[in-house]
Order: sequence, then C-alpha cells, then structure tokens
Amino acid sequence: MERNMRLWVNPFTIMAGLYVSVGLFFAVLKGLAVLPEMPGPSNLNWLRVHVITVGTITQMIFAALPAILSRRLSLPERPAREGWVQWFLLNGGFLLAVTGLVGVDGWTASIGATLVIVAIYRLLMGLLRAWRESGRPYRESFRFYATAPVYLLVGLTMAISLLLNLWAPGGRIGILEAHVHANVWGFLALVVAGMLFDLFPVLTGGPMARANWIGRTYHLINLGAIGLVAGPWINLHAMTIGGLLTYFAGTGALLLNLILTLRLNRRVTAASLHLVLAYLWMVVPAFFAPFILLAPGMVDGPAVEAAATQGLVNGWVLGVVMGALPRILRNWRLADGPLFGVDGGKADGCWLSVAALNAGVALVWATAVVTDPTVDSTLTLAGYALIAVAWVPFLRRIWPSLTAQHA
Repeated sequence: MERNMRLWVNPFTIMAGLYVSVGLFFAVLKGLAVLPEMPGPSNLNWLRVHVITVGTITQMIFAALPAILSRRLSLPERPAREGWVQWFLLNGGFLLAVTGLVGVDGWTASIGATLVIVAIYRLLMGLLRAWRESGRPYRESFRFYATAPVYLLVGLTMAISLLLNLWAPGGRIGILEAHVHANVWGFLALVVAGMLFDLFPVLTGGPMARANWIGRTYHLINLGAIGLVAGPWINLHAMTIGGLLTYFAGTGALLLNLILTLRLNRRVTAASLHLVLAYLWMVVPAFFAPFILLAPGMVDGPAVEAAATQGLVNGWVLGVVMGALPRILRNWRLADGPLFGVDGGKADGCWLSVAALNAGVALVWATAVVTDPTVDSTLTLAGYALIAVAWVPFLRRIWPSLTAQHA
C-alpha cells in the first residue's frame, strides 16, 4: 500500500486492471452476440456495467483517495493492515454480488453488496478521521471525492432492497431507477468531476478558466443527483424532472468550464479532447429522458435504455479512463509531487483512440433510433469493433507505466 511501490503491486490497482480486462471481454462478447446463432449471456449489459463501475472505478477510488488525502494534508497513508481488510471486503463482496446477479440469487448478491457497503464505510471513516485530525483546509475538488462514496452506499442499499423484493413507493421500476441514478449520476459523476478539476489544468498547461464555478458545479450536481435518486424512489416525477434539470445545469457548467479552459490555455491534446467528448456523451441521455418520462410512446424505451447504458460505459466512463489513466499511472510513483504531475501532458492520450472510441459510441447510439434489425446488428458490430480498436493504442501507452520501476 506504500506510495513508493511499483503501481502494479498495489492490490487495488491490480484488481482494477483485471476488471477493465473483463469489461473489454464483455464488450467483445456484446459485439459477437449480434452474429447469427451466437446469443449473448443473460444479464450481460448490466453485468458489464457493474464490472466497470463497482469493479474498476471503485478499485481506483480505494487506491487513490488515501493517496490524495495524504498528499494534500501531509499525512501518513492508510495502514497496510486496514488496506488489506478493505481489499478483501470490497472484492469478496463484489464477487458475491456478481455471482448473485448472474445466477439471479438475491441473497448471495445481497450479502456481497453488504460487504461492499462495509468496505466503503471503513474507507470513509478513515478518510474523515485523517482529515479531521489534520486540521488543514482541503481543495474544492475533495468535496466531490468525499461525497461520491455516500451515493454508492445509497445505491447498494437500494440494490439489496431490489434483490430481496422490498419495494419502494415507486415500485420495482422506481427503486431500479434510483439505484442506477445513485451509482451513475451520484457516485461515478462526482468522482469524475473532482478528478477533472484536478487533472484538466495539468493537461492544458494552465488554470481552470472559471475556478469560481467549481463550488457551484458541486452543489448543482449534488442537488440534481438527490432529485434523480429520491424522485423515482417516491414516485414523484416533478422531483425527478427537477433533479434532471438541476443536474443538467451542473454538468453543463462543468463542460463549459472545460471548453473555456481549452480556449484559455490554447492547448488541445488527445487526452483533454477525450475528457471533453466523454462529457458530451454523458449528457446525451438527458435529451431522451423527458420523452421516456412524459411521452414513452414517442421513443423505443428499451432500445434507448440499452444504447444509453453502453453509451455511458463506453463513451463517458471509458472516455474518461482513456483520457486520465495514462497521466495518473505515470505520476503515481512520485512520492512528494502532485498526484497528476506538473507538465502540460503533450504526450498523454492517442488521437486514434479518440477517433475510434467516439465513432464507435456514435454507432452504438444509432441503434436507439434504427428499426431495421439487420442494420441494427451491423451498427452494433461495427461500433464495438471500433471501440476495440481504440483499446489497442491505449493499452500500448499505459503498459510501460504499469511495469516501470519507481525512480
């Protein structure tokens, strides 16, 4: 768990790499499943979403948050014993939850989700205790990191309720939507937003264009996420729509801040473009949401849901991963410097990955509006083929950092 280890020795990042690989394998299966007589495994879409979110992203949070806090506050890192306890709880719980999801076994999945909740609780308590004992101020971005796991706790609690058939006032659909919103719009979005405010100035070689917007962005996204979680749970469409509008305002402010920062610093790299385009894919579902809520007959709900799920995973999450991970890996080994380094990051990212990933996601989204099954299958296969192409230069770029010795 020490900072001066090679990155791949960290048990959380090892598992993150494993889950990313599994997510890529599922993407290949998804693409092949459109071929004749090659049906995909049951629950494939949701399983892949959970592998990427609860699997990969959570592992990186457990690895990075203690490091971020220790560097910001000049504190010793998490004790190795506590780190291993959290690792076993998180990964043992996740594997049980996945087993229950695939086998449709509510009790197994619930036990797994409970273990993950305990791991998150221990992480949060350790971070808050260290922060309180330091008596030092924190960066605005840390509020995003500290709030995000709370939404994951809420999402996991709702998942247990869903698996055990303990319905919310909004019924099964309401609690399912609240579960997804808590994990995606709460947990994932807050982590990514906090990281962007730390990373983007490094990639562009200058400050954020509107640094005073960071606090407002946090409040808008947080309030919007509360509405998106609570609205479906209590079956109050007005709260859901209000949360969506508030959330959209916060995300729009974040995206505009990124674009203005590119313009201010006059440096567009592959990595920075990955991050901006990732947020464009994040807001696409917002244009379909009002139709699904208020005029479901105007759109193909299942097709939009499938495209939105894959668009978020491949367009938003993978876009952020491909834009941010090379920089994080190259600078993780620095014992005393900033987490994301200090240079402009001209070598970060790959233009081929940017083009292939976003073209692939566009084709996957096109399946939401195409009614011809043959065209739909062709678009899906072509989209996932391009997404697989995007992985090749990305993996070649991060491999040296994964295996490099600490200087």
